[in-house]
Amino acid sequence: MKKQQKPTEKHYFARVCRVLGRFCMCIGAIFAVGGIILAFLRLTDPSFTDSFTSTIQHSAVEVTTQEAQTTNINTASQFVLIIVALAIATAIIALFWRALKSYNNALRTLISKCAKLIHAPIFGVEIIATLVFWMLATIFITRELPLLGLCTLAILIINELLFVFAWASYGRPAYTL
Repeated sequence: MKKQQKPTEKHYFARVCRVLGRFCMCIGAIFAVGGIILAFLRLTDPSFTDSFTSTIQHSAVEVTTQEAQTTNINTASQFVLIIVALAIATAIIALFWRALKSYNNALRTLISKCAKLIHAPIFGVEIIATLVFWMLATIFITRELPLLGLCTLAILIINELLFVFAWASYGRPAYTL
């Protein structure tokens, strides 16, 4: 008797599209959560974001030397805070590099559990989650930086197309793990 051989087609294009789609979806989730946090901070303390715009407006007006020194100190402290935030973000990425390498398996499992929970196909969960995360990110980013909002909208479209291309490359099946 001959053994039945497994098909050799590995669907590499579809796999790459799904991995990139999941990665972009996570970035959208991070932006969405960040936007929600910033909106919450703005609601609780309106002077939180107004300090940035007032610094720009304040520099347009002539100031005395004493006020200029105060402004320079505030600008320097903001610069230091930005550098510290970047250093912390770099340290977090370095510490969790190993975890970031295995994000795909964790996301696959999470998406699969969500799909089973709501009795929907995995493809549908990926599409809906991407849409929700990137739309929230686009809404919150557009409020502060309208041009960057256009970029996030373009990323949303590309991210959705990645999942659609993957689904079409697999032959439009119901995804399974």
